[in-house]
Amino acid sequence: MGINFFFQIIKPFLFKLDAEKSHNFVFFCLSRLEILLGKFLKTPSPPIVKSTYVRNLFFRNRIGLAAGLDKNGQYIDLLARFGFGSIEIGTVTPEAQLGNEKPRLFRVENERALVNRLGFNNDGMRQVYKNIKKSRWVREKKGILGVNLGINKTTSLTNAYDDYRKGLLCFWDIASYFVINISSPNTMQVRDLQTAGYLEQLVDDIRRLQKQQNEKTHNGRLIFYKISPDNDQKNLARMCLVFNKLDIDGLIVTNTTNDHEGLINSIGEPGGLSGEPLEHRSLSCLKIVRPLLNEEIPIIASGGIMSKEAIKSRLNSGASIVQIYTGLIYEGPKIVFDFLRDS
Repeated sequence: MGINFFFQIIKPFLFKLDAEKSHNFVFFCLSRLEILLGKFLKTPSPPIVKSTYVRNLFFRNRIGLAAGLDKNGQYIDLLARFGFGSIEIGTVTPEAQLGNEKPRLFRVENERALVNRLGFNNDGMRQVYKNIKKSRWVREKKGILGVNLGINKTTSLTNAYDDYRKGLLCFWDIASYFVINISSPNTMQVRDLQTAGYLEQLVDDIRRLQKQQNEKTHNGRLIFYKISPDNDQKNLARMCLVFNKLDIDGLIVTNTTNDHEGLINSIGEPGGLSGEPLEHRSLSCLKIVRPLLNEEIPIIASGGIMSKEAIKSRLNSGASIVQIYTGLIYEGPKIVFDFLRDS
């Protein structure tokens, strides 16, 4: 609870800063604190609250951290103290890239939302791998680590598989599961990978690689696909046919939205909208997709989850696990603690 108290004290100051500067500042400070704590305290295991299996993975609880908060795997041990059953880092690309021009992250405080157009800014897979290896939480196998993979800005869609392949092979020995990000609204053309012209071939190629690697290493790595909330019902049905046919391991529903109609007061900045205005759209997408997917294909719910009630709603709508990001920005670790306490 000390972490949550600290967050509530500094939140008014942080929200006066530029959103990205605020993010960097708080994690710089907390990471220094984690170095100190790490000398005296054990790295915690996630609390066991309504634990579940997703395929072959045992999740000690059902609330995870979505990709985007820790892009480079630098803060895993710190974030583990928040009680997450799983932590997903990234999005990671083969080569380091700066992302889009700043400013590129904006708060819409009165609507508890964020707009971001970060653009897969990260230090590249080799450096991120080194960062992950430093994590005690990972080394001691305390919880579930996901690695969210993307393609570099200079990579054409016809060569997208090559970038995903590099990421999969790089992290194969250390990730619990992977996420193929085909739904970022901030990287040119990535969402086109969801279309009929690309999706089936991409999933089939990745499935073949996965089978080869699992036969070679005997470690049963899982691969999920993250989809956009901006797909209409027809596109969702088409995509689910592909996912069922190729028997994917699971789906993450959803990423951020490019549609800002959910905002009462538009800030006039393009980018992916997350937070409270996304809740209805993302939940609706989950309710459409769940009956279309084969029953054995699990769903991780993400997008617009800002309260313990929203968490319960996603689980009741067919999700196995939920992930938060913007909810953590606005509520702090309290959102995790409250759900775990009341479950």
